Amino acid sequence: MITRQAPAKINLGLEVLRRRPDGYHDINTIFATVDLFDRVVLRRVDGPEVTCSVVGDDRLAAEAGEENLCVRAARRLLEKVGLDVGVDMLLEKNIPTGAGLGGGSSDAAATLLGLRRLYDIDCSDEELREIGLELGSDIPFFIPGGLALGGGQGEVLTPIKLLLPWHIVLVNPGVHVPTPKAYGLVGRREERPSSDLVEVLRRGVTDPSLLADTLINDFQEPVFRTWPAIAERHERLASLPGVLYSAMSGSGSTLYGLFEERGAAEEAAGAFSSDWTHVGRFI
Repeated sequence: MITRQAPAKINLGLEVLRRRPDGYHDINTIFATVDLFDRVVLRRVDGPEVTCSVVGDDRLAAEAGEENLCVRAARRLLEKVGLDVGVDMLLEKNIPTGAGLGGGSSDAAATLLGLRRLYDIDCSDEELREIGLELGSDIPFFIPGGLALGGGQGEVLTPIKLLLPWHIVLVNPGVHVPTPKAYGLVGRREERPSSDLVEVLRRGVTDPSLLADTLINDFQEPVFRTWPAIAERHERLASLPGVLYSAMSGSGSTLYGLFEERGAAEEAAGAFSSDWTHVGRFI
């Protein structure tokens, strides 16, 4: 039996640069993993069956097996290496689904990493990233996670060596923002210039006031206009004592605030008693 933790991520800046001829978009963002985890437990089975049970998320638990991203990731890896074996998985969900935190992508990455170890598969991290990319553009980042500049559709990754000192408050209002709709709301028609997000973040570690002036999520304004409940939470979060910077992660709907002091972060989370919250750190 192998157990893998699957961390959530937030986006520190997210610029939608251009709409590509294939209909997808190129982005410029910094991905950062945080200490909120799903858990994937993998067990060998007799026979070639690939199954996944889900606890902690009723919608995913009811999803057909072949639509489950962990099942798809496991099948793709086993097909790629030509192994006629099976695996039974248990996915324990703690990361809200469809919330801009990358939970599904992280679960798939944890499946690939766990399955490689379970059957001692001779497969490099780069090969796992290639398999993951076939299933979703965020999956490669989670092998191995950390802090990285993301380009292309998010799959062109440059690791960043930088210690982020802040405490994080995550607030999810329970609103589902479909990613295709969010891109449509941005409505990128002309190419947008990209910022040097890494330099902004490096400078922001010593002077957090720079973050509010320079780190922008292009989804945020149109999503706030369309879902006022998200905007209202952000306005409240941004006004709380001790917050250094606040923004939406991904295409939403989770919001995050960065705090210097743990106590201020915990007090901020307490102001959202009717919403899902998490207080944590970068990992």
